[in-house]
Parts: sequence; C-alpha cells; structure tokens
Amino acid sequence: MTPPSTPPRTIAVAALTISIVLSACGEQEEAVTPYDRVGVPAVPDRTRPVSDGSPADGDYWATSITSTDDGLALVAQVGQALFDPTCTAELGADACAEGYAVVDTPAAELTIEPTDLVAVSVVASDRRNFAIDGAELLALVSGSAPNAGAPDDYTYASYPFLVTVRNGAVVEARQIWLDMVTD
Repeated sequence: MTPPSTPPRTIAVAALTISIVLSACGEQEEAVTPYDRVGVPAVPDRTRPVSDGSPADGDYWATSITSTDDGLALVAQVGQALFDPTCTAELGADACAEGYAVVDTPAAELTIEPTDLVAVSVVASDRRNFAIDGAELLALVSGSAPNAGAPDDYTYASYPFLVTVRNGAVVEARQIWLDMVTD
C-alpha cells in the first residue's frame, strides 16, 4: 500500500509559512536609546477595573508613579479609566467633561521593579513623547534630573501612565499627556 501523495498547493503553503516564520525570527528590532522620540501611546476605551488580589493581565490607569521608601522600586497608584465615547455612555457627560473619567475606587498600589519594564515612555510639557528605561523612570520620579541624553528643555511632569501587567508584573509604563496634570 502506498501513502497518499501531498497536493503541490499544500507543500507550497507549508513552504511559504516556514519561510515567513524564519524570516521574522531573523529580523532585528530597531534599537531605542533613552530619550529617542516615540509615538503617542494608544489609549483604550477603558482600562481594566481594579480588583482584590493579584492584578490580571491587561492595561491599568496609574494616576501617579512614585518611588518606594528605599528608592529601589516604583509604586503605581491605579484605578480604572474610561475614555469617550465609552465614558460618556457609561458615566454621563458631566462625569466625562474632560473626555475621560477615573474610577478611583476600588484602587490598588502596584510595586514595579524597574528591570521588569520593557517599554517606558514619558511626555514633555510640549506633548513630545520620549522612550526611557525603568532605571531612568525611577530616577525621574525620585526627583533626579534627566540623564545627559534628554533634550535640554525636558522636565519630568507627573502626568498619569497607562501601565501594562503581564504574568503578575508591570512590564510597560507609558505616560499619557492630559490637559490637567494629576498628582
């Protein structure tokens, strides 16, 4: 008994799939250095609600990020944010007059290890976004001046952050410019 033959189209599709996978593995991501300009982060229609226990994977709204008392880690105060049109539909126009609203109860405090952060961006007062690393964010929220790679006119401002949790750790912190600085 002879095995059935594989149709030529199936072989071609398999070869194309393998070549795409192999070529994607070989692509190098463009290196980002501290204070390179980056795009404005996309904001979802809502962030995850805060619940008891470990945070589930997803995006959360950090109204502030500060350093721990020992200065070795970051602390994010998180609540849930809703953005228009979802905000107005669920909370009403008065609650969403600024185009968003923060549901700050329940709230939580997340400890962030700077080395866990794989993507960090901060916003200058003129709305330019810059990439930095976790160590630089820790220095900035602790009151240190930006490192030498920062633009001459850059000053850290305490705008809120969209933080991303994966596998129980905060891995991204992207600062979001808002008309009113929250503290």
